[in-house]
Amino acid sequence: MQVIATMEDGVNNYSPPLLKLIIHGAPHVRMHRKFVKLYGDELLKACFTAGIPTPIGFRVDLWVHFIDPCSAEYDHLLTRLFEALDKRVLKDDSLIWTVRHLSKYYTSSRS
Repeated sequence: MQVIATMEDGVNNYSPPLLKLIIHGAPHVRMHRKFVKLYGDELLKACFTAGIPTPIGFRVDLWVHFIDPCSAEYDHLLTRLFEALDKRVLKDDSLIWTVRHLSKYYTSSRS
């Protein structure tokens, strides 16, 4: 699993900052709970590398692109993502104001 994170400023104070995540190999909701900790560790590492202070204590919009995720179902991917973000990257996952972009891409012929 690998995560790339960036944070873009909001537009003219009308929208919250945009937390952009590119996630390679995101875990499925049915995978063992230990993967939530590993996922959270990867998210924290990506934020640290990008210079994003954590835990984020303000509203953010979210932009997510999954590459070769372990599930084809967005609800499973988002559940694990929100669990991994909560209390680690964000003080509370309710700080996600809008999911502005959600996509997935498979590098093989799998769909």
